[in-house]
Amino acid sequence: KATVSVLYWKKETMRVSATAVCVLLLLAVGCCATHIADHELDDVTARSLEAVKKVLGKNRNPVYAGDAGHTYTDKYQLAEYLGSMTGTTMLQTLLALGLKEEDVPAVHKAVMDSKVTLRFDVTKKCNFIEKRSREVKDKRDSTSLGYIMRLSTTVDEWFWRYEVDARVVLVTEAGERPLVLKELHSSRASMVYKTLTEDAPFPTVHSPSTAETTVDWIFEPIGKNLSEVHFSIDRTDKRCFTPRRNPVMDRVLEETREMARWGRDVERGLMQVFSVQLEAGNHADTEEGAGRDKVGLGFMKNNVLIPAVPVLDGGRVLSQETGRELMARHKTMLSDELLDISAKLPDKNLVTADLGRVMFLARHLRRLSTAFGSGVADIEGMLRRQLVAAIGEEVTEADFNKYMVRHNKRLFVERVSPKPLVVSVRRGATQAPEGSVGLFTTAGGEPVQALQSSLPGAELRMDLDAANTISLNATKRVVHGWMSYVFGGEPARVRLTARARQFSTYIMVLCKQGEGASLLPSDAIVLRNGDKLDVEVLLKVLPAPKEFEDHIASLSPNQQRFAKAYRRMQLAGSLLSVVLIQVKPQLERLLNVPTDTLTKETRLTQEVLELFMKHDISADLLSYEPSMDGEGLSPKQRVDAVRAHVDGMNEMIDRITNKSLDKKKKEREYRHDIAEDEGRMEPPMPRPEIRRRKGAWGMDTAYAKASSYDASHAEVMEASVQADAMPQAAPAGPPPSHTSTETTMGSSAKPEGASNPPSRRSDASDRLSDLPFVFETSLKKHDEEAAVKPTTVSVGEEWTKESKEDILAKAVKKYLTKENRKDEQEHAFGLLDALTKSGTLPLECEVHTLFTATHRFERTLLDTVVKDDKNPIDHVERSTLILASSLRNEAATDMVFEDLRPALASFSPTLFKK
Repeated sequence: KATVSVLYWKKETMRVSATAVCVLLLLAVGCCATHIADHELDDVTARSLEAVKKVLGKNRNPVYAGDAGHTYTDKYQLAEYLGSMTGTTMLQTLLALGLKEEDVPAVHKAVMDSKVTLRFDVTKKCNFIEKRSREVKDKRDSTSLGYIMRLSTTVDEWFWRYEVDARVVLVTEAGERPLVLKELHSSRASMVYKTLTEDAPFPTVHSPSTAETTVDWIFEPIGKNLSEVHFSIDRTDKRCFTPRRNPVMDRVLEETREMARWGRDVERGLMQVFSVQLEAGNHADTEEGAGRDKVGLGFMKNNVLIPAVPVLDGGRVLSQETGRELMARHKTMLSDELLDISAKLPDKNLVTADLGRVMFLARHLRRLSTAFGSGVADIEGMLRRQLVAAIGEEVTEADFNKYMVRHNKRLFVERVSPKPLVVSVRRGATQAPEGSVGLFTTAGGEPVQALQSSLPGAELRMDLDAANTISLNATKRVVHGWMSYVFGGEPARVRLTARARQFSTYIMVLCKQGEGASLLPSDAIVLRNGDKLDVEVLLKVLPAPKEFEDHIASLSPNQQRFAKAYRRMQLAGSLLSVVLIQVKPQLERLLNVPTDTLTKETRLTQEVLELFMKHDISADLLSYEPSMDGEGLSPKQRVDAVRAHVDGMNEMIDRITNKSLDKKKKEREYRHDIAEDEGRMEPPMPRPEIRRRKGAWGMDTAYAKASSYDASHAEVMEASVQADAMPQAAPAGPPPSHTSTETTMGSSAKPEGASNPPSRRSDASDRLSDLPFVFETSLKKHDEEAAVKPTTVSVGEEWTKESKEDILAKAVKKYLTKENRKDEQEHAFGLLDALTKSGTLPLECEVHTLFTATHRFERTLLDTVVKDDKNPIDHVERSTLILASSLRNEAATDMVFEDLRPALASFSPTLFKK
């Protein structure tokens, strides 16, 4: 027969026939199928339930627990019933394996003192016996030269003895070395194997194969009746959440899973021996194989009752008497199966009856372990199914978010209740908004619900570059506290969305909080004329305060100081400020016109901004000067004066543009004439059409060059000379100086009219800068579970912007790269520099600061309720109250309705202490 090489268990190579290979593949598929079938919960439960019904007879009617009415306490009793039945049936299996009843007390005592392990060892050897030669005569005669000849062939045969030693023992680890406590099984079997080559059919000595599993949980709860295991769950343990989620059940499930792996490894190891016997059956016609029986795997069929099933009888867990009846039936059926194996496997086989019983009992222990795991999981599945049935749907995290929005309105008083984090950009309470800025979730597009706390106005500083610093008069300062909660995943993905209405303009600057009253800008952009900006916001969860302290507890003093210093920097990153600057109010102050006079002067406002942004025109060339009219003009006359300056500037730019175009035209005509003379005619270049857009102007002009022409240095100089011919008078007195260019190093001089810079620290700034550390201190005191994590917030790389070329055009979405964002920031800073005359004039603005934290649940929403027995509403209430108390500097008692305080105090007593 042809021979092939096959990789066996523990990567031992054996040479067997193709027939044995096919048998092994079928056996492997059978084992896998049996293993998978054991994990099919419904199938296991159904078959075991039917077997239990047959045993109990017609007088009782056990039903599946999920189909019978019961209480939550019944689930605990049902879990204890499953544990007791599984432990007892496993003890009966170990007794059938070779453990004696009189040895049970000694094993129980050893388990109480140290760890006891069930160990299986198998050693296989293949030794050469002898070589034999025999004559094989040809059955056909051969005729040659009239002679009749009968041919014969000499055949050499090599004989080998294949031996198997198997042993099952209980080992204790009480001393320095493991000691054999009890020997349950020991057997040796051998057979003679014949080959036609001198190569050994198997390795001369196999490495011993070992499988181990713990049996402590079986012998620990044995009571006075040494044949029964009494399993119980300590429900007073703080770590006991459900019948499935508690320390006792976790340990037993782990040990039963280990027992299932032990049974699988034993079965595989002996299955390899069985394959050798199948291969030896090919030589049954020889002297060595004549007396050997050809056996199959029929002896492995297991019909033994598994009594550990989640069933109820009359709405109650099966009684102790009923359980003993089922255990007695299990013992009887197990004994019958072992007797049947002894009849099917005579001792003259390689797989003797002893090895067959070990193989069968190993598979039975695996079945018992799998059934126990399925039953316990089914109890937890009942909780989930009943919860979903009670609610009527599978509650998702999005559903929970919607519920908390309504719940917070009933929990917090009106002035504290979280509100959508959407800010309207408007000049006054009675005026229409110029636009809006908000924080929205990426998944559902819903606005983030945040707590709010107003801070007093303050004067802030912002560095546009190394030379220019502007002063900000923050008339409105609001801190938005957002408690994000996530169930078994990453923090929620959110986006900052900003919109501007048509003919409206404002500047948005994203900043981090600096020292004292300084702001550190990271990005800036000008939004106007229907622009829509979408910015990715990144959230990074930090360890909870208690987790941080646990991690650094064993570090050296220097390592601890480094970790604490770096954490202070991280906590400061949990603040992100959005500075909103409206352009029209600042233009009115810059151009010396009364307040609100530019509200309806849309065309004039757009043209002034175009001169600033596109042509970099100085504000002094456009503003109204009071010294020009003596006693002063009316508001309308002042606006008309500014309009005249703007029209004059536009006319001058048109003249320069036309002159430049004429020059370009003459240069092209000159090159065209030369080309004709030389016979190289060039096609004339079309003259670009120049059309001024009065009124609306798109954001793309911020990216464009000053015009389609390339003005020479002489033309720029001409523009500055012609500025003197505009209808305006020179301002009285010397021109204003600029701090960035005229202040010498070390000088304390400041521009005339500039406000005094704020001190390095101020009360309002202290309160905002210290907020992350106040919140961390509060978490140490009130968050016992360390579930609330400080969270840093920063701006991501995904920026998209929708803008229109003009009012009738369709909005175009554009992805802003890092270079585009830098250009946007330069244009925004350029406009800020123009509006403040390089820091001379203060800017009025409003500052909205986002402060974030994350309440992280380790499991999904339903798993948190079912597996951890937690009501996430209570936990989110407490974390939100901690944030609100830190944010508003108020007691939790003052922020919630009076009728809800007792219930809240019972769950969060430290928050409501007087």
